[in-house]
Amino acid sequence: SWGYMSYQFLKSGIQVQGFEISKQRAAYGNQNLALDIKTNTDDLAPGNDLFYSSHVIEHVPSISNMINEAKRLLKPDGFFVAECPNGSSAFRDKNKGKFHHGWGLVHPNYLSEKFYQHVFQKNPYYIGSSPFDLEVIRQWDGESQLTQDVSGGQLLVITKPNSMCR
Repeated sequence: SWGYMSYQFLKSGIQVQGFEISKQRAAYGNQNLALDIKTNTDDLAPGNDLFYSSHVIEHVPSISNMINEAKRLLKPDGFFVAECPNGSSAFRDKNKGKFHHGWGLVHPNYLSEKFYQHVFQKNPYYIGSSPFDLEVIRQWDGESQLTQDVSGGQLLVITKPNSMCR
């Protein structure tokens, strides 16, 4: 969007570059928040420690293109982090109404832990759902595969897509 999360990262001292498909929204973030938002992925610099996506992956026309772009932009040990609505059967079973309300035209891609486990089957990952257990995330070694409870409304994946599990 117009860079709200990028702005928060920037204010905490993190060097940030962003991407937005809408030239108008990118211009707003660049002009009003002093951000560096690009509208062409070719203009994004590689060598990043983190590729962060908050409620984007469920909207993109090609998830594999987004993940491949993340791999291109990340350092070998860089992290891919994505938060999105939870499409897992555990969430569906726990809250059928919210599950069915969240997908379709609003969220054409409804991702689950099984999807991420498949896509990142050779990579280290942490997968969990809200409320996120920050202590478990802090203790995750970044080299193994860990899936926690996935019955919450938001799904989180943290992975190193350019690294192999050890």
